[in-house]
Formats: sequence, C-alpha cells, structure tokens
Amino acid sequence: MGRNADIVYTRPGDIERLEELVGRLPDSARVKVTFHDGGTVTGIVTVRPAIQLYKDANEDEGFNGELRLENPRQPSWERDIWLSDIAAVERLG
Repeated sequence: MGRNADIVYTRPGDIERLEELVGRLPDSARVKVTFHDGGTVTGIVTVRPAIQLYKDANEDEGFNGELRLENPRQPSWERDIWLSDIAAVERLG
C-alpha cells in the first residue's frame, strides 16, 4: 500500500482507537472484521499490524495502519485492510 493512505489520523482519540484495534489483532489470530459499510471478512492475522505515519492526498501527515489477513484453506487468498476501514473486530475460536 506504500506510504500514502486515503485517511490519516492526527487527533489523540482517533489514534487511541487505532491502538485499540491493533491490540485486538495479534499474530495468527482468527478474526472477523466488520467494515464501516457493514461488510465483513474472516481470516487469519499474518502479523500484528503497526500504526505508522502516512501522508494523505493533500500531503498531510498522520497515522493509520495496515492489516493483512490470509486464509489457510485458500493459500493464494490474502487481503490488505486499512485500520481506518474497520468498524469492529471479533476474535474467533
């Protein structure tokens, strides 16, 4: 995804929300991710995401993070998700 993001956060409350999401996404966890639009996806967290500095389209700097999910039953399936797109995370079995 590079060093650019559509959405970057600078307010402390928004950054705390990102940190809370990261805390619920440990390595190898099986999770169901719900997006702000109501869609969902289920997968295994490949590596706990990290909050990093990005620039948005206006070149403003702020924080976001990237989550990579995989599905061991479909080895070629991987999905990269911006933390800013996530409304909720549910840990599964």
